[in-house]
Amino acid sequence: NISGWATSIDTGNTWAPVANTTNANPYTNLQQTTWYQAIVSSGVCPNDTSSIVTITVDSASVGGIITKDSAFCMGQISDTLWLSNQYGNVQYWSISTDGGINWFNNTNTSAQQVISNPTSATWYTAWIKNGVCPAVSSDTAMISIIAASATGTLSGPLKVCEKYNADSIYHAGGTGVITDWISSMDNGATFTSSGTSQS
Repeated sequence: NISGWATSIDTGNTWAPVANTTNANPYTNLQQTTWYQAIVSSGVCPNDTSSIVTITVDSASVGGIITKDSAFCMGQISDTLWLSNQYGNVQYWSISTDGGINWFNNTNTSAQQVISNPTSATWYTAWIKNGVCPAVSSDTAMISIIAASATGTLSGPLKVCEKYNADSIYHAGGTGVITDWISSMDNGATFTSSGTSQS
């Protein structure tokens, strides 16, 4: 007959009695690895203890964070996303190109995700699993694609009179914003910045 159970949370150095004389000893929501043994009695004979069973408690999976959202220039070859503050092992990365509506999984199990030749906005998340705990996702990083800079064209007077001139050169077309104007007086051998982004 079982006269009771005992539990330990310090690898069996000390034991706490459990007032349960049935053949099954339930447990729920264990927070740390716990050792169990049953105490068995037979009539007037001294009590004996069963073999010890250990319930190992794995810490919950933690998804972690991915390096902040960033932008790629169209045609940029590659870059790397980094996962940090996760707890557990990377099972795979999930990738979406439609705003997170549909995802496909790759076989990458590292904390780094290489991005190669992106052509459209893409969302990334990693899935982390520790021990027997359920897998959880990291936060999501979005990579946006920016059109490559294009120069456009300049227009304005092609000839002016020395000392008697005042006009403007105009920029049209292209992709992006003007960040500076540069000029040369030695046929393009050297250029000087104007320090202005205005047209």
